[in-house]
Amino acid sequence: MAGIEHGKVTNEEFMEEVARYECVYKRNTPVHGKWGSWQPADWSSVSCSGGKKTRRRNCDNPSPAHGGSSCRGSSKGSIDCDECSNGNGGCEHKCVNYDGSYTCKCYPGYKPRTDNFRRCDRITCATSNWPSPSNGYSSCSDVSQVSSGTNCIVTCNHGYIINGPTSSRCGNDGTWSPSSTPNCQVSECSSLSPPDDGDITPSICKTKPLHGQVCSNQCKPGYTLVGSTSTTCDNGHWTQAGFHCRVEEEPRTLWRCRR
Repeated sequence: MAGIEHGKVTNEEFMEEVARYECVYKRNTPVHGKWGSWQPADWSSVSCSGGKKTRRRNCDNPSPAHGGSSCRGSSKGSIDCDECSNGNGGCEHKCVNYDGSYTCKCYPGYKPRTDNFRRCDRITCATSNWPSPSNGYSSCSDVSQVSSGTNCIVTCNHGYIINGPTSSRCGNDGTWSPSSTPNCQVSECSSLSPPDDGDITPSICKTKPLHGQVCSNQCKPGYTLVGSTSTTCDNGHWTQAGFHCRVEEEPRTLWRCRR
């Protein structure tokens, strides 16, 4: 009698006996899944997409079978792309990489362009916000804008002195520091004191003479002026030294004697 798959026959030795068939339970061993190799094997051959490099693997080494467990973990692996490593990310100044993307930064004194974040424009200050004073001028007065980091210096005209800051710097934020503007004040000379038997005119020469003031010196009748007849206040200094009055000598009378 022929055998049967997954079983056996008993009592088949004698003629006319009843044969018994018995099935034998056969259990297959579970096969647990294991991961195959990553594809591609080398990250350097993987292209960036959305700021990431991604590769995959299959649970086929072997595949799970007969109730075996599947592979643990993810079939997908990703790492961040360093966009800055390739041509500085196209950034004109600094490239800053972070997980999933990157950004461009400008050096101090520069700002990103509104139409292209990879490019930078120099920050400027308007010279109209720190103008030249009356009776003076600024070293930046011939332009309407100056670049950040520029120092503008004020000089007063001859006969004037500065009141306030002598310079200001265009900052990296586009503002002036200091922001206060100077002015040029007319210079003064020390007041003059007339000598005995003399006078100085006009009277302002004896109180608060200003730049450009001409003062006249004079003596009383009977006195002779010794020194300059006038002096001028020039940028805080007198152009001539002081004077004094000397009494006039009476003319000598010559007597002719007879012999």
